[in-house]
Amino acid sequence: MIEVSRARRLAALTLAALAAGCGGSMTAPFEGVPSLEPPPGISADSQRVAVCYNKSYTTPEQVRAVAVEACGRDSDPQLIGQDVELDCPVMTPVRAQYLCTPE
Repeated sequence: MIEVSRARRLAALTLAALAAGCGGSMTAPFEGVPSLEPPPGISADSQRVAVCYNKSYTTPEQVRAVAVEACGRDSDPQLIGQDVELDCPVMTPVRAQYLCTPE
C-alpha cells in the first residue's frame, strides 16, 4: 500500500513539473493568421497580421510586440479587432488583428 502512495506522489510531482515547464511556452503570444475577410473600411490589399494569445497570461505590450515584429520595423501596427472564433489554439484562444501602416 505504501508503494502505491509513493507512486501517486511521484506521478503528481512529475505532472506538476511538466505543467510548470511547458506552461509559459504554451501560452506565449505568437503570429497567427488574419481573417480571410478584412473588417469594413479596410482594403483587402492591405497588410494585416494577427496575434494569437491568452488574455490571462499575456499583457497588451507582449501582444503588440509580436505585431510589431510581424509588421516589420517600418510599420506601425494599428489594432483593428479581436475575436475568439477558434482560429487560434485552445491555450491561446484570442486573436488580435492589426493593420500594418507605414510610419
